[in-house]
Amino acid sequence: MNCKSFEWFVYYVMPEMAIPPMDAKYYGELTNSKSQACWEVQDDFAIGMTYFCFFHKIIPKNNFALTVDGRLTYREKCVRITPPDPVLTVGECPRTDKERESFGIWELENQGQVWGKMKVKRRRDDGVWEHFCITQVTNIMDKHKGEQMPQIGGDCQDNNDFQTWSWTYGLDWTQVPTSALTKYRN
Repeated sequence: MNCKSFEWFVYYVMPEMAIPPMDAKYYGELTNSKSQACWEVQDDFAIGMTYFCFFHKIIPKNNFALTVDGRLTYREKCVRITPPDPVLTVGECPRTDKERESFGIWELENQGQVWGKMKVKRRRDDGVWEHFCITQVTNIMDKHKGEQMPQIGGDCQDNNDFQTWSWTYGLDWTQVPTSALTKYRN
């Protein structure tokens, strides 16, 4: 039999299918466990929420990745925080460690294989680290007023389900031979 690999299928038959970055630890939709709404990039690059989620059918508008080095990405961009503004936005990824530290370093504090508290920390200009827990809220600020949004808040609370998020997929690229993944890339 002269069968083609799944990777060949993705690259040649379904080229529009998004492939997770090789440094992704989690990938896909980021869904709130209480509301079942997922993250979505708005036209102004703010992160909002939508109930138009597909869970295991990934749509590009809702694709995010959390990398092993703590970047939260959307396509070729990164999600950033800019306190005291609580709104999450998408922008150019930081190029240096110093930029990355002020941009925000993300982690999933696991409560299960692909779910838990989404946390972000950043180093302020005075060198002090700030820590935030991402919470789904009804926005009260003028821009996006009344909309559901994931925003930075204070500490994580065990009993707050609006702070619990799940990813579509958890990835462990170390289990896949490198030679099997690089044949059709770039």
